[in-house]
Amino acid sequence: METGIAASAPRSRKPLYIGLGVAFGIVLIIALAIGLYVFTPAGGPIRLQIFEAGRTEASQKITFVSDREIGKTTLYRYDGTAKETEVVESSIVSTVERENGAARIMQRDGIFQVVVDGTVVIEDQTPRIGIDRSPDGTRIVFAKAIDASSFVSPAESFQSSVDRRSWEVIVYEPATKSTITLGTGASPFFVDDTHIALMTLEGLAIRDLESEEMRIVIQDERGRVSAVTLVSPDHSVFAWYAAGSKTLRTYKVTAGGATLFSETEVPGKIRSLSLGDDALYLLQGNGWGVDVLKQPFGEKAERIGSLPSQMGVSRILLGSL
Repeated sequence: METGIAASAPRSRKPLYIGLGVAFGIVLIIALAIGLYVFTPAGGPIRLQIFEAGRTEASQKITFVSDREIGKTTLYRYDGTAKETEVVESSIVSTVERENGAARIMQRDGIFQVVVDGTVVIEDQTPRIGIDRSPDGTRIVFAKAIDASSFVSPAESFQSSVDRRSWEVIVYEPATKSTITLGTGASPFFVDDTHIALMTLEGLAIRDLESEEMRIVIQDERGRVSAVTLVSPDHSVFAWYAAGSKTLRTYKVTAGGATLFSETEVPGKIRSLSLGDDALYLLQGNGWGVDVLKQPFGEKAERIGSLPSQMGVSRILLGSL
C-alpha cells in the first residue's frame, strides 16, 4: 500500500507585499514632510503656512520679523505664502511704514542709526526706541535714552517695559536738521501732522506743535509702557498695560483727547503683539513654531495660522514696530 504525506498548498505572499508597500509609502510621506519642514530655505517660499480658509485677509496685513541671526533682521510678508521680502544687515529696533515712506531705528555693534527713506539722518551711540513719522512725511518722533545703562532692544526682548523716567521724546525734521524736545516720556506717535501723543510721567499727553501746549488727557503714573509703541496702523488707537497685570487698556485718541474703550486680557506665552485697527495680533509659542492669533479688542483670542520654527519669527509689524 502506497503511503505519503500530501504537500500543503503554498500560501500567497500578495497580502504581505501589499502591507509592506503601504508601510513604505507612509514612511516615505513622513520623510518627505520632515524634509520639506527642515530643509525649506529661509530665503524662499515657506510651504508650511497653515492660515485657515476665510481668514487670510487678516494675515495679509502683517509683516513677520525674524531676529534669529544676531545683527541681522529678516522681514516676511504674508501673501498666500510667507516670502522673504527684505534682509537688513542690522538689528531693527523700531520701524514705521506709512504711505509716505519708512523710518527706522537700527542698531549694529553699539551704533544706533535713524534712517528715513533709506538715508541715515542720525548716527551715534545713544539708544532710541519707538519711532513714528508724521502723515506729511516732514517730521519724525522717537524716544531717546537719558540713562542707557538698562537698555534692552525690543529685538531681544519684545515684551520688555520701559521706565518713562529714563527717556525723553524728540521731534526731528530731517530737511532742516532741527529738533524739539517734548520732555521726559516714551511711546510717542503722531495723531496728525501737528499733534503728538506720548506717555509722560503723569500719563498720556497730547502736544500741539504749533501752540506748544502740552495737555495730560489720561492720568496714569503706574501703567506699564511697552518698549514698542502700541499704536494702530491708522493711529487712532493706543494701548498700554494696567499696572501689575496683563490687561491691555486701549484708548481712542484724537487731537482733542482720549477715551478708554476696551480692556483686553492678553493670553499667556505671548512672544509678540501688535495693534490692528480693531484687534490685537499676537505670536504664541506652540512647541514647533508659533501660532498667529487675532484678538478683537475686549474679546478672546483665536488662532488664524501658524509659522514653522525655521523662520525664526519673533515679532509682528502692522504699520509700526
